[in-house]
Amino acid sequence: MRTSATLLNNSRWDFLPTSDTSITPMRIGIIGCGPRAWYNGIPKLRQYAEYDLVSLCDIRPNLVERVGQAVTHEYDVTLNTYTDYRDMIQKEKLDAVLILIDADKQAAVICDCLESDLHVMAEVPMCYTMEDCWRIVTTVERTGKQFLLMEQLRYGGYVQAWREIVASGVLGPIAWAEGEYFHNLPLRMHQDSNGIYYNAQAEKKSLDIQPTWRALQPQIVYLPHDLSPILYALDDRVVRVTAMQSSVPTETAGKQYPAMQAALMHTAKDTVMRMAVTFSTASPERHWQHIKGTRGYVELPRTADGPYLLWVDGWQMPKAIEMPWGLQRVDAPEAAVGSGHGDCDYYVFAAFADAVLRDQPLTFDVYKAVEITAPALAAAESLARHGEPVDVPDFRPGPNRTHAALPELQTQTETATQTTNLSAV
Repeated sequence: MRTSATLLNNSRWDFLPTSDTSITPMRIGIIGCGPRAWYNGIPKLRQYAEYDLVSLCDIRPNLVERVGQAVTHEYDVTLNTYTDYRDMIQKEKLDAVLILIDADKQAAVICDCLESDLHVMAEVPMCYTMEDCWRIVTTVERTGKQFLLMEQLRYGGYVQAWREIVASGVLGPIAWAEGEYFHNLPLRMHQDSNGIYYNAQAEKKSLDIQPTWRALQPQIVYLPHDLSPILYALDDRVVRVTAMQSSVPTETAGKQYPAMQAALMHTAKDTVMRMAVTFSTASPERHWQHIKGTRGYVELPRTADGPYLLWVDGWQMPKAIEMPWGLQRVDAPEAAVGSGHGDCDYYVFAAFADAVLRDQPLTFDVYKAVEITAPALAAAESLARHGEPVDVPDFRPGPNRTHAALPELQTQTETATQTTNLSAV
């Protein structure tokens, strides 16, 4: 039985209550049939009544055919399959697309689909250059279509709690924040034309096995998943970044691959943040975040079985107390339970459905999306410049840029070249 995906009437987000749930599902196609399509995109689009999944596309003929057959077997429905997304959007009369392809190719497809009068959902990372950030922002402005980056951690229960705690002022002005994403991925660095993953050693055995986007790009560009919840909790944006890396060799990518990349970031509200990411050192998968004000702090567990912590000066607390927070929200609708990533995946699809079908504004709009993307790209540029500080532009229209107009892109083009070449560092 299909359920409804909506944030109306069941959350504390910035939407007006409504009892109107009568909608015509949006016709949607998926571009990219890798693991994220099978384990996230397809099940959600089949589960939620707001979506009518009609087609699949992937440049690998064997993969899209195999996934299409699996969908028929699993859901008793036949989807049209394509190897060129342009053919799909021309023939299918879609309302929207879900884009799940390599991040270095994603920006061009996002903008092409927006220009084709389609609403767009796309996976993290959004893109790999500042120039592409600008092109996505201005294309959304020019077309007026909805764009949602599928970053789900910002919807977590603990993030909502932290946002309210920070806004209350009990922690004092926020001076320091930290975020880490440690995830060793030896079997996500190489892939064949059928979408099968291999370890680094397998690359030497077959010409069909090639490095994935994770192996070809700086690890630091994957910071949006930890920038997003922190910046949402702080209601802030990053304005300047400097970064460094440890080049201790690892075997994860089959070459010398930095063991750790880290950045110091300065925000518009004068908070200093330390952010770090690794795909290539042995450690349990974890996100870890910490926010410290002048009078207290909140913190995620440092280990899988560790506690969430809160400490506030003047509250008669000789040590931090354990808090019962988690990714799961206490106000979650039944349809969110089991949706993935601590039930947070539901909110991505619900927010997009509300925006497209119910004319509700996205709280995580294209500007918020680029504000969690650009600082990571600035960090990559700083690495290429041996730690030189890099400013992060303000992507919102203002005195220096009119709505839907591109700024001068010479600097961003230079940045794109440096960032692309950074994989050799």
